[in-house]
Amino acid sequence: MKRIISFILILAIISSVTLFAQGSKETVSSDGKVAGNVTMWTFPITGNDQAVFAKMITEFNKTYPDVSVDVQVLPWNGRYEKMLTAIAGGNPPNVVYLNDFQIPMFAHTGNLVPMQEVFTESELGIYKTGAKNAASVGGTLYAIPVLTNSLGYLYNVDLFVEAGLDPKNPPETWTDLEAAIEKLTKKDATGNIVQWGARFDLNRPSPVTSILPFIWQAGGNILNEKNEIIIDSAATREALNYIKGLFDKGYIQKSNITGGGVPFSSGKIGIDLQREPNDVKKILAENPSLNFLAGPILKNKEKVGYVTCGTYAMFAKADTREATKAWVRFIANKENTTSILSGGGFMSPRTDIDEGDYMTDPRSLKLAEQNKYATGTGPMNVHYSEILSAAGSTLNSIILGTSDMNNGLKDLAKQIEQILNN
Repeated sequence: MKRIISFILILAIISSVTLFAQGSKETVSSDGKVAGNVTMWTFPITGNDQAVFAKMITEFNKTYPDVSVDVQVLPWNGRYEKMLTAIAGGNPPNVVYLNDFQIPMFAHTGNLVPMQEVFTESELGIYKTGAKNAASVGGTLYAIPVLTNSLGYLYNVDLFVEAGLDPKNPPETWTDLEAAIEKLTKKDATGNIVQWGARFDLNRPSPVTSILPFIWQAGGNILNEKNEIIIDSAATREALNYIKGLFDKGYIQKSNITGGGVPFSSGKIGIDLQREPNDVKKILAENPSLNFLAGPILKNKEKVGYVTCGTYAMFAKADTREATKAWVRFIANKENTTSILSGGGFMSPRTDIDEGDYMTDPRSLKLAEQNKYATGTGPMNVHYSEILSAAGSTLNSIILGTSDMNNGLKDLAKQIEQILNN
């Protein structure tokens, strides 16, 4: 509850505080070119972000030698709080990576620069309609799409064969998944688990990348299309009971809930749930000889999963507006977008870049193809990031067994009501 109250206080501050005058420290060099400092906050997306952006900065400075760009690669966890604190403290970065579900709140509080001020309508025309819609609020595009992403799962082919499972027909439903995970779990002579049926990392930045897709598959959600709270439902209980059962039966390491445990690359995990296309490259780097394939988005009542749009946005109350515009235009060009996409293994938000041009691993392509079943991140509104933060903490505690399901869901519904009424 303290966390929710702190969010509300910070939101009140960023909605009313007068920070810097827009572009107040903008300067022009003696040769008439834009000059100034640009700070950018991004998060791990390519596997080698510092090197990727260092190369971009070098190329950028050939045209803009008087613009100093500082790209800071920060951890995913805690990023939302860090952004809110920076804005409230009057020291926001110029550019920041945002997921689509974070955009409404920052746009609503006047903290984002409309991309129509940065790009022409012709330039924006090459972006896919879905990507633009995901980054828009009230018809205004508040961030430039750089990637789209969806989830499926990865599975160990050799362990499937050892367990008598057909690696050519991986699980499609919850029932199939649990049956496979049970067969893939092994104990030694003393009863200690030495091979886990699945890995399910719940210690992720948002529950949209872990638990919520199971709630959607059960027919539930946090909010409905009218922004009515529906998290305390039979569908939510079905999903939580299913996931909790997998942990309680020992099929998945309990440490996956809070972070840690044996990784999929160890060869001791049968199925790695909720993985992204770029995870293929990470696993190959850890264990090049691992024999694994990609599986589909699962189905229960619904076959539906998560997809997001990753974007770069400009904070409106940061300095050096023109220098920042120049940097955003540069990193969003076709060449640099392709570099980010190929480094991370994500899908393209642009019509002039095709995944097949840079995504050569069929496992990554298989996961990328799952976006046709994906729904997005839920009915978004100005408070959705706060709601997701509250939901993630509560849902994890229920699965871990530290919170009673009935009381936990009732308390979560009250927290969400308080957030929506703020």
